Amino acid sequence: YIKKIINGEEQEFWLKDNLDATGANYRMAFSQRGPGKSNQTKCEAIDRWLETGKQFGLIRRLDNQLTIDKVSEYWTDMTEYFTEHAKAVFPNFESFVIIPRTGKWTVYGMEEGTSKKEPLGVIGYYFAVNCPVRYKNVSYPDIDFVIYEEFMSESHSYLPNEFDKLMSIISTIKRRRTDFVIYMLGNTV
Repeated sequence: YIKKIINGEEQEFWLKDNLDATGANYRMAFSQRGPGKSNQTKCEAIDRWLETGKQFGLIRRLDNQLTIDKVSEYWTDMTEYFTEHAKAVFPNFESFVIIPRTGKWTVYGMEEGTSKKEPLGVIGYYFAVNCPVRYKNVSYPDIDFVIYEEFMSESHSYLPNEFDKLMSIISTIKRRRTDFVIYMLGNTV
């Protein structure tokens, strides 16, 4: 953790540096809500895509956690960060928007004074553990970074054979389960 003073109050923020130093493919992090686990992993997903074109995958337990209204909100807290970093890669665009459609997020650039959106590529895909069959026979060769949000359930409402279903999705994303990182983030409430 790192401590910062925000609005006169000392707050702790989680740093993933020590976790990254392990070099492990599977990295688990637990903390209370708010110290920046999701924020830091989203920043990494953005940075990887902008620097290398590599995509990320978001995993949630249930498909009702990935409805279009919920995945539309996923990037709202990252608008400033994304715009600041994307302008260096896409200098012809003034603003950017990330729009979800059919299991993936596509990035669009917009020139100043226009509302016309130009597709720049797919930044990532989203997957539900309760629907692993939905993703079989689909290839995701450019995903090298996965975030499993709230992998520990507050309500203890785990799925039957949840681990097997999760591994099925991971095997679909990365056939040999190598050359990728998965952050498994959990809240302690």
